[in-house]
Amino acid sequence: MKNNRMLINIIAQIISFSVNIGISFFLTSFIIEHIGKNIFGFWGLANNFISYITVFTIAINSMVSRFISIHFHQDKIDSANKYFSTVAISNIVVSLTLTFPTLFLIFYLDKIINIPKNFIFDVKLLWLFLFFNFFINLIGSIYDVGTFVRNRLDLSAWISINSNLIRGLSLLILFYFFAPNLWYVGLSFLFCTFYLVIAKFRIMKKLTPEIKINRKNFNWNYLKELVVIGSWNSINQLNQVFINGLNLLITNLFIGTTQMSLLSVAITIPMQIQNFVQIIASTFTPNLTAIYANGHLTQFIREVITSMKITTFIGSVPIVGLVVFGNDFFALWLPTLSVDEINIIQILSILTLLPMLINTIVNPLFNVNTITAKVKIPVITNCIIGILNIILVYIFIKYTDLGVYAVAGVSAILSLARMLFFVPIYSSIILKVKCFSFYKVILRGIFSLIILTFLFNIVNGALYIESWMSLIVICILSAIFGYILNFLIIFNKEEKSKIYNFLKRKFNT
Repeated sequence: MKNNRMLINIIAQIISFSVNIGISFFLTSFIIEHIGKNIFGFWGLANNFISYITVFTIAINSMVSRFISIHFHQDKIDSANKYFSTVAISNIVVSLTLTFPTLFLIFYLDKIINIPKNFIFDVKLLWLFLFFNFFINLIGSIYDVGTFVRNRLDLSAWISINSNLIRGLSLLILFYFFAPNLWYVGLSFLFCTFYLVIAKFRIMKKLTPEIKINRKNFNWNYLKELVVIGSWNSINQLNQVFINGLNLLITNLFIGTTQMSLLSVAITIPMQIQNFVQIIASTFTPNLTAIYANGHLTQFIREVITSMKITTFIGSVPIVGLVVFGNDFFALWLPTLSVDEINIIQILSILTLLPMLINTIVNPLFNVNTITAKVKIPVITNCIIGILNIILVYIFIKYTDLGVYAVAGVSAILSLARMLFFVPIYSSIILKVKCFSFYKVILRGIFSLIILTFLFNIVNGALYIESWMSLIVICILSAIFGYILNFLIIFNKEEKSKIYNFLKRKFNT
């Protein structure tokens, strides 16, 4: 039953990812062709500014699912309700409090960042919708707890699929019947977020009717507990802003809006892939949390290693595929851009994908910090890396001609070093196992990445890609061979046998 549920969760998340990346794929090309390449980057920049706000909100929300899940599985329903109500009420207060500063920011936006004069109103309206969408999403995010506690992330994925379809349909209607405007993107997000909140609320009522919002259950001590532990995640989020979240802003202020938009395009697909890997890793979190809550440490470590192998198996093929076939993909995807601009996007894309090659292997280890509530040391490490990133980017921009490559490259190299050397060793330390316990999986993953890169480069060199059809056929065939090789390299003999028997039972039923 557990394996069935996990498989359903993963399949649902893959479908959700496919729908979302499909919308982003067509939307990016349409905006660049019909509105302009100089304005596209302001969508990504708005999301970066929203991530600055999450530095504060994550202190309250980052650990709530863990606390509620652990207390729920320990039959402490009263405590679970207090955590739930405390966070729900706090999110409403935070959203209302931040409304006025947000309106002030948007009103004076053209005084803060560089915006082409003929797009000032369009960009401001886009940001207004996106920030309003964020506040609605923040208020409704507490309803994710239901699917997490019951390990029904498949239901959450199906809701996400429907919301993305709503977003796609609303964009289609707006762009078809009205003159193209970038702010339609923000309005479409607002439509799908309203649906998300309502749908998740209804699902939670069915899955966990025991957990309800009650003003009387608000507890300052519970809020303090969440904030004390979550504050480390807030600092970590601030560090992520220092490492990646300032890239578009720095490019806008010091290099130019065109380069900012090219960087924004370059990170669009890589960030979707990274989100996909994180989503796959998150499907294991409810089960890992329940195992840890029951004190089964050996089983917990075994499940973490299994999740690492699965994320490596699933995520490495699309990442290597975009690295190798990226130039042909971008040329077909963005035909209005020049050859030089396509080359810039490809290089920036590879720099963005560089740390993701390791991220797809170690991503499940990030769950270890959260589940065990050991977040202090990772936060301090990220803080050092974040500050170092800002200093190095400034030096390279000021004293070299690297420009936007410095912005993307420095953060990529620092992130790669962190994930390769710090994350696995620290996870071993807090689980009290040998320091190199997770490197066997990592080395298998790296070997797989090398083989995939070699194979895909042979295919790319032997075959000529001149159309979408040829690219799709070549990528599908490469992916099939890639997943076969991944299966042979990543999983051991016992795991292969279990997977084979599992699939055999499924096909025979």
